[in-house]
Amino acid sequence: MPKANLSDMERRAIVDELLKLSNNGELPRGAYSRVGAHVARDPTTVSTIWKRYAAAVEAGVPGGEWSSRIKRNSGRKRKDREEVRAKWATVPVEERAV
Repeated sequence: MPKANLSDMERRAIVDELLKLSNNGELPRGAYSRVGAHVARDPTTVSTIWKRYAAAVEAGVPGGEWSSRIKRNSGRKRKDREEVRAKWATVPVEERAV
């Protein structure tokens, strides 16, 4: 059975734990495995969270980026209404589906 998605607080805890283990931004060998075992997640998951955080810090984002993208990327995608109307107007009335 797959595990539930990590909450933002759990992600932040992973980043904080890795920051404690890091030495000038460099992690010691086995840090992902150690933290992954502590939070019962695969080291690859921990690595993904850390790499996103490190890339955001390097790009100049204050505090880094560690929150989940699920909230932003889920749900129905928005469309420009004017663009939809323009496409709809190009189709002849006889060919429109009801």
